[in-house]
Amino acid sequence: ELSGGQKQRLAIARALAPGTSFLLLDEPFCSLDLNVKLRLRSELPTILRNFKASGLMVTHDPEEAMAICDKVAVMNNGHIDQIDEPSELINNPRTLFVSSFILGNNILKIDYSEGIINTILGSINQNGLEENYEIKYLSISPKSISIEKSLKGKGTVIAKEYLGEYFIYKVLIEDIYIRVRTQLANNIEIGEKCNLNLIKNMEYFLFPGGFKNKI
Repeated sequence: ELSGGQKQRLAIARALAPGTSFLLLDEPFCSLDLNVKLRLRSELPTILRNFKASGLMVTHDPEEAMAICDKVAVMNNGHIDQIDEPSELINNPRTLFVSSFILGNNILKIDYSEGIINTILGSINQNGLEENYEIKYLSISPKSISIEKSLKGKGTVIAKEYLGEYFIYKVLIEDIYIRVRTQLANNIEIGEKCNLNLIKNMEYFLFPGGFKNKI
């Protein structure tokens, strides 16, 4: 007769009751509705601190891990790509996978020559790289790309998500899917043509190497 949230709280209480100092939590919030999940997620770190206990949580939800964990290990095909505090994963992702999985970034192939990065969304003047530094990919956030409806646009909106305070568009341009985050006032319908552009002064990462700079 217990709800999902009550069952999870009871399971944690039973595990801690004998004086346990270490808990293994395997997808602890996966079966809970959103409100209960957020409430229990905020309670768990306080509970562990009060019992002077540590925990190892396994999850497929990067937001979940970043919200409550002191350190996060990002696994890719059975190998750990990076172990760091959440802020370090966000500010200095070491691999393409980390930048894509944790930050939700778009990954673009690039051509780099004589200080100019050429992408499907335009060119960037790139300074500060060592000579002969070989870069192949640019990682950029959906919020660092602008979208504009245009009858002659190179892109087509193929999906659209309403997330409360903004839209997330999935745009197909030259056989590449790109996610764009924009304000609600910029309302474009599925199937409409559009142009995408890089927004000035927004951060991006270059790989290999994880070199960070601004447009």
